[in-house]
Amino acid sequence: MTKMQASLSSEINRRRMLQAAGGLAATGSVAGSSAHAESFPRAANSQMRVMALDKPKVCVAAIQSCSGKVISDNLTAMLSAIDRIQAQEEKKDLISFSVLALQGIRPRGLDEARRIAVSLDGPEVFALSAKAKQHRVYLSFSALTTDRAWPNEVITHNVLLGPDGNIVLAAWQATHDPAMPFLLSVERVIDRYVALYGREAVLPLVNTPIGNIALASDQAAPEIYRALALQGAEVIIRASRDVQAPWDVQACSAYNQCYTVAIAPSGALHAESDEDPSALGGGGSLIVGPRGETLAEASSKWEQTVSAQVPLAYYRQARRKPDVHAALVLPVYAQYQNSV
Repeated sequence: MTKMQASLSSEINRRRMLQAAGGLAATGSVAGSSAHAESFPRAANSQMRVMALDKPKVCVAAIQSCSGKVISDNLTAMLSAIDRIQAQEEKKDLISFSVLALQGIRPRGLDEARRIAVSLDGPEVFALSAKAKQHRVYLSFSALTTDRAWPNEVITHNVLLGPDGNIVLAAWQATHDPAMPFLLSVERVIDRYVALYGREAVLPLVNTPIGNIALASDQAAPEIYRALALQGAEVIIRASRDVQAPWDVQACSAYNQCYTVAIAPSGALHAESDEDPSALGGGGSLIVGPRGETLAEASSKWEQTVSAQVPLAYYRQARRKPDVHAALVLPVYAQYQNSV
């Protein structure tokens, strides 16, 4: 085991002991020192916890990539894309990939999902960690994973690697995916999940020197994004396994006054499978500001990189917390139960 692998393995084990690998809760997910942190928000009118920014503007990139059936080939393509992007004059602070960029194909059942699933302490994540460390960049991706705490199950994990190569956030997909009902989500096992990891691990975020970052792969779920914003999310990385709906991304950003990096796969996703890639759509990656304005977007559904500057220092001065009319809506919500 290399020194980097040993370091990452130690970090994973430490965080598993703290949060049992279910997702790093906001109170335990600070990347680095918490000396600059303020009180963590417990309600809409509370003070947001933040870290001092490394720079007033952050450069973020969404890679709309094409993946095939071979994980090793997909991994090589991801690593090459990072090298190519960071070779440009404008270095990126955050690079994001779509759901299934690593595995490529969408599994049709649990057996196939198990066959292509990876581990957070496996060689694929080690390789991505090494690349994040090499370029001193935050790197996010989503992957189908296994976990010893959930034997025989497969989880969609949304992962953020720090510029030191360590995992700073690993969050499950929160909502049930009707297209892949055999995958675990927080919603499916909410009671056991909370018992194991705590309530704050349900919708976690991490405080970093490039902003408060949350990860999500949930679509058509505005309540999820409102909850993340209320907890202090400034940049939400929203990964998809299919096409992104610009109006949905824009509305969620505007209503919650946060930045969204929305990543979709290329329209050529699954090109080597027996499914018709044109029927699966893809494309539509975009980066949206807190007024719902599009800062950058893909010009087509084919492979490309979408990037933008995010003026976080100015944003922090101007941001107003989302309004929550709790007395009006909570009694209505209380009448409903989980749909899964």
